[in-house]
Amino acid sequence: MDPVSHADPSTGQVEVKSRSSAPINDLPEEILFRTFSYLRLSELSVCALTCKKWHQVAHDDSLPLKILSELEKNNGYIGPETLKRYIGEIGDVPPLTGEILKELESPDPENKEKKKKETHILALIPETMNKTELTLNSLNELVQKPKEGGNATKYLKYRKEIKEKYGDNPYSNTSWVLMTKDVLNGSSGKTRENQLRMASEHGKDYRAPTLLEAAFINAMLFVSKEIRLFGNAPWIYTCCQDEPIRELKFVVGGFAPSGFDVDNCCENYDVGVAALRKF
Repeated sequence: MDPVSHADPSTGQVEVKSRSSAPINDLPEEILFRTFSYLRLSELSVCALTCKKWHQVAHDDSLPLKILSELEKNNGYIGPETLKRYIGEIGDVPPLTGEILKELESPDPENKEKKKKETHILALIPETMNKTELTLNSLNELVQKPKEGGNATKYLKYRKEIKEKYGDNPYSNTSWVLMTKDVLNGSSGKTRENQLRMASEHGKDYRAPTLLEAAFINAMLFVSKEIRLFGNAPWIYTCCQDEPIRELKFVVGGFAPSGFDVDNCCENYDVGVAALRKF
């Protein structure tokens, strides 16, 4: 590093210091931690390679590196790296905030012995994928031809009424969402009204997923990990938030080897509901 010089006006003496003793290395860990908490995962990974002190702070249990590695191990993470690898460009990515990390570390309401990072999926849902607006229609086309290494899938049943009313509606605001890996306990067979209420009672700002959110998470988990989230052995569907047509509630699930359903059903059909929070 080039040295820097500083003249003392009272004595005229010149003091030479090396730039290598950067002041940022003298910052307290609390300030480094707060600074690192605003970084994206890729940026945090680079910082962790800088020096021993930064490596320790970057790998703190409350920062994304630690938590996301646990989510990956539990097949509970669909991040920007996954989307770029299997689909294509997705645009700007919002940071993982302290609010999201805190939510992941909170107890699961249905199983107090587990945390949400064990029972929920954290997913980034973008406005655009591969320079195309994300809609139900575009998602169905993109996941049938993922990039090399991805597992192709499709909508096995795609109800005409849904396609016509909601198929081209774009997803607004690229966002992180947290959704339960299963339908809520006791939600199967309930009316749509009761299922929407149960989803909202899962926690602050929770609700049932929309058709696009549920389809996206199911599709991308299969494309990246070949996991059928709401499968067909047994049959599992989630009721969705979208306003029904002819009083038939909308559902996503029944993931079979040939694809999954974006469908509707009557109230007495054995369908549950997942809970989702958008950040």
